[in-house]
Amino acid sequence: TWVEDECKLFLERELVRRSPDEAWKRIKELKRLKGKSKNVARSISKWREIEAARLDIPVRRVISDLVVVSIAQQLPKSIQEISKVRGMEKHKIKNETAEAILDLISDPPSLPEEEDSKESKSKNSDLRAAVALVTSYIYQLARDVEIDPSLLGTRNDIEALIGGDMNSKLATGWRGEVVGGVVKNILDGNVSLVFDGQNRILLEPRN
Repeated sequence: TWVEDECKLFLERELVRRSPDEAWKRIKELKRLKGKSKNVARSISKWREIEAARLDIPVRRVISDLVVVSIAQQLPKSIQEISKVRGMEKHKIKNETAEAILDLISDPPSLPEEEDSKESKSKNSDLRAAVALVTSYIYQLARDVEIDPSLLGTRNDIEALIGGDMNSKLATGWRGEVVGGVVKNILDGNVSLVFDGQNRILLEPRN
């Protein structure tokens, strides 16, 4: 059943440790940073992920997202300055932890540049309309069966499917059966989304 599929996926995700190199992407405020601040943010996020794995604790128990952002923005130069950054008042930081952070600030490791080409930006822009349509359909479907829309698919799942990722959640398993085929028909122009006058979205075949 779909419930069993979900439980299996959840357990598999729990067994896989998140990639330290990608950790910074989960803090949206860091994506706006530039230059050294961005490099420091990525380095501290990676260090925090590794430290959490070593201690077997949640990453926010090492330092919070707010502290990561504040340190990257302010670039403190001493343990005393670190203790005063926004959000640090909730942490009892050890000297060795503060020193590790200072080392990353003073000499952040060289990290590969993120791809930010005009081509990828243009592609993302072209997908917006399709993502909006599919999101509307999934939201209505979730309402009809009385489940959380995110259980059917998140925005990232929708973008992956529309982008042609055949291994995306919406292209496989029970989601592929429930959603995948309909989404393909929407994208191919075989069906339209229409309102029924009662605040519901319906699929209507196109001639």
